[in-house]
This record gives sequence, C-alpha cells and structure tokens, in this order.
Amino acid sequence: MSSTMDVNEFSEETREASPANLLIKIKDFSLLSDYGIKKYESRAFEAGGYKWKLIIYPDGDESKDEGGRHVSVYLSVAETSSLPVDWEINAICSIFLYNKNSDNYLCFRGKTCRFHAISSVWGSSKMISKKTLTDPKKGYLVDDTCVFGAEVFVTKGQRLIDCLSLVREREPYKREWQISGLSKFEDAWISDDFLIGVHRWRIQLCPNGDGKFDDRYVSVFLHLLNPKMCVSCHQINVNVDCRFRIKNNLNLNLHHSRKFQRHWLKPDEGWGFPDFIETTELRDPSKGFVINDCCFLEVKIYVLAFAHDSASAD
Repeated sequence: MSSTMDVNEFSEETREASPANLLIKIKDFSLLSDYGIKKYESRAFEAGGYKWKLIIYPDGDESKDEGGRHVSVYLSVAETSSLPVDWEINAICSIFLYNKNSDNYLCFRGKTCRFHAISSVWGSSKMISKKTLTDPKKGYLVDDTCVFGAEVFVTKGQRLIDCLSLVREREPYKREWQISGLSKFEDAWISDDFLIGVHRWRIQLCPNGDGKFDDRYVSVFLHLLNPKMCVSCHQINVNVDCRFRIKNNLNLNLHHSRKFQRHWLKPDEGWGFPDFIETTELRDPSKGFVINDCCFLEVKIYVLAFAHDSASAD
C-alpha cells in the first residue's frame, strides 16, 4: 500500500498567474459535507510526462485530522500500473486556492519530493482551516464556490550513478621492455599500448628528459588512454599504484626504481617522473644500467579502485 507524505510545513505565497496544470471549480461546496461526500478526486492530468490527480477532503482526512477542522488536499501520482516496477519521480508540487477578493492565488509550495510505489501521495491534512476557507471576508469561498489548482514541476536530467569498486585481490600487472638503441632516440621512446581491465595504458621514456630539467635527467611517464570499450569517453575514474624500474645488469641489488600513486580522472594524461634518474648515471657503463646501448624498463601497476556507470545504486 502507498503511504502519504503529509507535509504541514510548506511555503505560502500569493501569485497572480493561475496554476499551469490543473484548475478545479467546485460549486455548492457545502453540499459535499451535506451529501456525506468525504473525498473528491480530480480527473488525471499530465505534468512532466506523468499522470497526476488532486484529492480533496472537504471535512478533512479522518485518518490524520481528527475533528474535521481542516480541508485536506493532496497530489497523487495516477495510473501507476503503467509505470515500471521500480519507478521513481522527483518533483516540486504546489497546491493553489483562488482568492476572488484579490483576484490572485494562495500557493502552498513544497520542497522537492521523491514519489515512488511506497509513497505516491503528497499534500497536507491541514492545508487550510475550514474556518478560514468559509469566512466570506477572506474571499476563498464566494457564493459557495471555490477554486483549487495544482502545479507539478518534475525535475529531470541525465543522472549518473557512479559505482566505486575497490580491488580486493590486488594482483599487479607486470611488463618489461628491452629498449635498444637508447642513444638514437631524439625525443622519446613510446611503448605499445597494453590493457589492464578496460583501461589502456602506455609508457613514455625520454632519454634526454622532457624539457623541465634540460637534459640532466631521464623522464618516465605512465599515460592513461581512452577505455577500450568506450573510445569516445572523456571521463575516467581510476586509482593506481605504479612502480617504474630500470634493471641493473651488473648488480641485481642496485636496480633503480621509483613509485607513485595516482587518481586519474581523464584520459591522455601522463604521470610519472621528469627526474627519474640522472642522464649521466644511466649512461655510465660502470653503473650497469645500459649495456650495448640497451636498457630494460619494468613497470608494475596495481589498480586500487575504479568507478563505472551503474544501472542502480545497489
């Protein structure tokens, strides 16, 4: 069964413009009570692509207003059987009452509400007191006639549900490249692309640096490219731990390595070390990093967490 959002705190304002979605003119309003008509439901009207109806209790909603001292008015989602099982509507609702004396409308406006199968009715069991409504001086009930109205603004948009997945079993991705002819690279050596899950990566090594420190340092960077399954994507969300290592061919205990942790939010963004190792140290034959103009670069990458679109927030 659907419950009612009984909101007795809402903003009140007067407005010249009539409500956009529904107007109900009730003649001989007092006869509703005389005839024992406890509830009136309007015909369904459309707003924001959904069907709605206005429900009026002329002597108050007995379940919420003991004594019948108020008029209860609610807005309800109609024809819900045609909606998906997990339907949900976010809307700002307003209920109106026409004032003939001032020729404007008293507007009861609520905050943004979430309508769904369990809660599909919004309004107030104490929208207006019967004493105020029936007072001839107030101007709401004239010649036993009153006018109610309704306006619904459905808030729509393309909602992104981001699902963050933390990687429990952190098996690293390992890869090693033999870079030959190191002294012949004028600009940079670029690795082939490699995949970790749906993310594509690439390594860049600049034997003469990337320009920040002249040619005093060798620079190494890890680049995140567009995902394999979404070439047109421009938004990424992945957190990685990366370690670069240049092997020492003379002493296995003297490999040169550095690591970093990085949160990537967009592709084609490189991250690493512009000052990975001094150029003179790398090229010194006695150091053992370069033999016959060849070095071995190793990368180890742990994917710590990544976010992706999700059909639901569960």
